[in-house]
Amino acid sequence: MKKIIAILLTTLALTAQATSIYPTKANIGVKTKFSNEKIATFVLDNQSKNVKELYKAEIYKWTQDGLLPTTDLDIYPAVVVVQPGKVYSVKVVSNIERTEVQQTYRIIFKYETLKNTENKEAVVSIPIYFSYPIFIEPTISKTVNIESSIIGSSTVFKNSGNATFKTDSYIDGNKKINKLIYILPHSEFKLEGTNLKLSEQVE
Repeated sequence: MKKIIAILLTTLALTAQATSIYPTKANIGVKTKFSNEKIATFVLDNQSKNVKELYKAEIYKWTQDGLLPTTDLDIYPAVVVVQPGKVYSVKVVSNIERTEVQQTYRIIFKYETLKNTENKEAVVSIPIYFSYPIFIEPTISKTVNIESSIIGSSTVFKNSGNATFKTDSYIDGNKKINKLIYILPHSEFKLEGTNLKLSEQVE
């Protein structure tokens, strides 16, 4: 189970799939091209001429420790056969009210290749998972407040703010380490080392 969660938390880029999925994150509670007060939309755009693909979508509560089952959000539709040259929408609908703290989820798209529409030959593929964050935005202004403490041989970074902190690297002494790090609201993240500093927040 832990191995599955680790896979789901990683957005895999090196695949031969014909369908592009966008946006790469959703912000429910903010009016944009892909979201509003209650709904977020993900677009599946198949740019091939002869490959149809199957996508199955699931929603999980995203915690600092991993992913948990949830009924807070619904998906319509949860299974999509994306035909060649076609564009489809998958809508995520919130069943809960916004609070003063940003709430965090992940939508997981499981991708499988289906038969070629020209020669009808079956294509065998290994399922691939794509993971995208969904944020239900707080009803008040977003804040991030990172504090650090040393515990043994590790540094613990705590986010006491009401929104998620994200960075793509940290500093170990004088060395920059490239690593994508999320620290969710009111959560902690531990790194080995005692002379560490997180890099600036990125979008």
